[in-house]
Amino acid sequence: MLGSINLNELIIIEEQESRPDSMGGYKKEWFSKYVIWARFLPLYNKKQLGNEVAVSKQIQSVNFYEFTIRYREGITNKMRIKHKSRSFEVIKVIESSNKRFLEVIAKEII
Repeated sequence: MLGSINLNELIIIEEQESRPDSMGGYKKEWFSKYVIWARFLPLYNKKQLGNEVAVSKQIQSVNFYEFTIRYREGITNKMRIKHKSRSFEVIKVIESSNKRFLEVIAKEII
């Protein structure tokens, strides 16, 4: 249950679009869709998310975070979040029962 939440971090939610390029093809680019206030918390495996993955036969750490924002329609796992100089891939979007907030689970893009 989400009670009083301090949304004190400014984030940008971006969406990828295909745009025509100068060669007659299409190029995918990220564009700002929303600039909103959020609560930003590291997860520390709180939601049963592993924090290590195998990449090219090497174990690498993956950092997961939770962004809590006011409810709005259209936020999907095809978007990404920019917070300060960092980028995060949206993994999962969870609605609160009363549709006041969204919990956005994301992993940092390094």
